[in-house]
Amino acid sequence: MTIESFGATAVIAISAQNARDATTRLILALAAAGVIIGLVVGSVVWWVHRLGLAPIARMTEAADAIAAGATDRRVEAYRPGTEAARLSQALNTMIDAIQATEDRMRRFVADASHELRTPLTTLRGYSALYSCDGPVDTDGAHDAMRRINDEARRMAGIVEALLDLNDLDEHGIADREPIDVVPLVAAVADDLHVIQPERCIRVEMPSSICATAVSDRVVQAVLSLATNALRHTPSDATITIRVIGLGASVRISVDDTGPGIAPEHLPHLFDRFYRADSGRARTRGGNGLGLAIVAAIMHAHNGSYGVDALSGRGSSFWIEFPRSTTGIDGVAHHGRSKRTRSG
Repeated sequence: MTIESFGATAVIAISAQNARDATTRLILALAAAGVIIGLVVGSVVWWVHRLGLAPIARMTEAADAIAAGATDRRVEAYRPGTEAARLSQALNTMIDAIQATEDRMRRFVADASHELRTPLTTLRGYSALYSCDGPVDTDGAHDAMRRINDEARRMAGIVEALLDLNDLDEHGIADREPIDVVPLVAAVADDLHVIQPERCIRVEMPSSICATAVSDRVVQAVLSLATNALRHTPSDATITIRVIGLGASVRISVDDTGPGIAPEHLPHLFDRFYRADSGRARTRGGNGLGLAIVAAIMHAHNGSYGVDALSGRGSSFWIEFPRSTTGIDGVAHHGRSKRTRSG
């Protein structure tokens, strides 16, 4: 700043360093903020791409490959707790379930084909023998007809069991109602006495206990378990049918004192066409579907089933139906007295 007065000149100056320093600081601050913002935005973009877009793209690629037939393809695991991890786990679980269903279907078709092939081979053999003018004697013809009838009946039993399983799987059971299971189990025990009069069969159950179920299906399930015990235990083994209340369930168990079941067979006993002793099951009349039908009946009733067994110490097959808090007449009901029968 210049001031002129009386021929003299005075110069006044103020330093701009502070302003320059302030400007420099502002520029540096803006630059630092820009760098930080850029790093934050870049990190967010990288994070979203790494944990969001890239996994989804890889999962989409895997889904396309699976849809094209690569059923062994799986999605890689991602960082736990992220949406990508949950989505990949759900996708892998779904793929495993589909693969397991396809494997079961293939095994089922193979087993059904195998089971039906034997009676069909017998029928074709005897029909071919007849067409070749033999057997010509009466005894031979009667024996051939008997064998044809036995195999046809066995094949019909397999088909009926398969249709029953399909009906349970597709339609379930809708007409459940409170029923007293005690007379139903008693009737099954009476049938067992007729089938094997020499067998020791015991029944332990209260005077009355109600479950929400379909009576015909209860009888079918109990009879299947009991018939399985008769078929796979020696004649001197004792069979005990027990009915007890377990909280909100009614448990019906069929226990035997037979040789038991090896542990490796236990997880598969209720699978379709599974036999713990496949070499002898057919000679005893089994088709590998009885316990599978029991499992389907219990699924349809929202019940449960299982087996407790130790090799050499007997077996205990059990089913549990939802318990009814009211009797068949609609009145609250609780059976307490026990009745035991043996034969």
